[in-house]
Amino acid sequence: MTHKLIQFGKQKLTTALIGGGLVYLLYLGVEQAGYRWQWYRVWQYVIVVDDGNIYPGDFLYAMVDTIYIVAIAMLLSLVFGIVLAAGRMSQGKIANGVSNVYTVVFRNTPILAQIYIFYFLVAPVFDMNRLTVGILALSLYEASFVGEILRGSMQSVSRNQWEAGRSLNLPVFYIVVRIIFPQALRLMIAPLTNVAINLLKHSSIVSVIAVYELTTTARDAISDTFVTLEIWILVACLYWLLAAVFATTSRYIEKSIKWTEV
Repeated sequence: MTHKLIQFGKQKLTTALIGGGLVYLLYLGVEQAGYRWQWYRVWQYVIVVDDGNIYPGDFLYAMVDTIYIVAIAMLLSLVFGIVLAAGRMSQGKIANGVSNVYTVVFRNTPILAQIYIFYFLVAPVFDMNRLTVGILALSLYEASFVGEILRGSMQSVSRNQWEAGRSLNLPVFYIVVRIIFPQALRLMIAPLTNVAINLLKHSSIVSVIAVYELTTTARDAISDTFVTLEIWILVACLYWLLAAVFATTSRYIEKSIKWTEV
């Protein structure tokens, strides 16, 4: 117990030192540039005080929209990723080939280019709005990573588990869902958390097609106030806060799962 407390203290101290160093470097840069802070002009986008009443600012509303985009995109990424993983593990040449081509294309092209292609080529054909285009582009991009995570995790389970299921004449679907997946789940949580955090950061890119979320709101605030540095620092802190919530939730889920050998 004492060793764990010491280790925890060292981690927190290291984090504090690194954070303090970054803040100090930022302070030096601002001092050298002769920049005058105008924080009093940006807090209105976080909390609005009117006649003694407190209301959420535009940034808090935009955070809710960002969470919505990330949640829907992550859910779709899991669905598409399951299909990709099944295709990659399939013995069929067509399914395996299509899954391979999809993974290679989407993983090795910039998400920004994909969003523009969807917005200018796909959206007019299917009459999709900006929000739908942004969510779909993010989902398809992240699915290429999710599929590989699911495939790798399930293939990490001992082949004896597959053979034991087949020896009992169990259907393949039952073997995967009831035997393989529960054992591979603990291997998926950490990389899927990274995907969720990357998805959170990538969600800012949909601002290029004017989807309402945190980055788009920040740009509008800069246009109104001409205050750049303070707004981007504040927005970065809000993204960090959301990412920290994702990571903390992931650790809680990992601890709550009963560990078994794979």
